[in-house]
Amino acid sequence: MGNYLFVYGTLRRGGKAHEVLLSAGATFICMARTINKYELTTINGFPAAIPSSQGKQIVGELYEVQNLAPIDEYEDAPTTYIRVLTDVECLDTKSRYRAWIYILRTV
Repeated sequence: MGNYLFVYGTLRRGGKAHEVLLSAGATFICMARTINKYELTTINGFPAAIPSSQGKQIVGELYEVQNLAPIDEYEDAPTTYIRVLTDVECLDTKSRYRAWIYILRTV
């Protein structure tokens, strides 16, 4: 079994970096939303999530990924983004998963 990864930006289907996700051995699970709230902003033309009690749930895609290293490299982790665990829920089945999400490094 691999890792679960929630994506909300350029790694999504149709996004300009979706091939990076596929090269990491990703399998689509479902359309999902975060349980926790985030504010979405844009940094150098890329979407970035920041945890915030004043934010909203993010809708994105949930994948099972075999190798997170190419995605860490694409996301410039841990320099620009950091990978943290969050709870997500599939929109169709309401199944919940603990998944990685890349958020903007703020310190």
